[in-house]
Amino acid sequence: AIQSVRLAYIDKNADIIERIYYVWVSVFIFRSKLVWIDSKDKKDLDLIISQLLNLDLNDIKKKYQVKRQYFITYQSYFCVEINAHSLIYLATLVCEGKLPFEALNISLQNSQTCEGMFQSSRATLNDFWSSDLGIINSETGSNEIGSENEINSEDQSNVVYDIDEEFELNDHLNVSDDINVSSYQGIRLFDNVKQELAHSYFKVSVNNATNIYINKQHAEL
Repeated sequence: AIQSVRLAYIDKNADIIERIYYVWVSVFIFRSKLVWIDSKDKKDLDLIISQLLNLDLNDIKKKYQVKRQYFITYQSYFCVEINAHSLIYLATLVCEGKLPFEALNISLQNSQTCEGMFQSSRATLNDFWSSDLGIINSETGSNEIGSENEINSEDQSNVVYDIDEEFELNDHLNVSDDINVSSYQGIRLFDNVKQELAHSYFKVSVNNATNIYINKQHAEL
């Protein structure tokens, strides 16, 4: 099941149909295992595991004191289940033309960005989903998904960083007026920043334009 999750989200050669297949294979494996564990008594599970792993039965009983310990954490299980539904919804948005095809380039994302993308996708669903998944405007969430992947899949985005240092950032601060650069959707570019906030920005060169500033937090995506 874990291997299927890796193939669904990390394998660079898998297309969207294969990703959907792999993630739902993992979902049904976890579902089946959960049903099987619930159907067994604790003593039967102890005996089965001790025989399979050739371990002492008493050691198994000490290590696994409740049946729940024979399964992955419920948080991990729900994460796999919810993201499987989100992958279906993401593909649906692309098919309907509401997101660009680049939104399906899941393998380009690191783990945090990938999870953020799915959280944005889940937030576009109705109130059926748990409220603690995050609340954002559905149109904004969909656009963020597409723009993040479009940027990562753009081969001609030549951005050169001058410095790399730790920083703290408050996104609500008034910084400067945005530069209108259409080829960098989703990333805010500035021609100048306030001196007291300069430590929170990279000075970059974009398409032969110099003295351009980019938010360090956005650059890490």
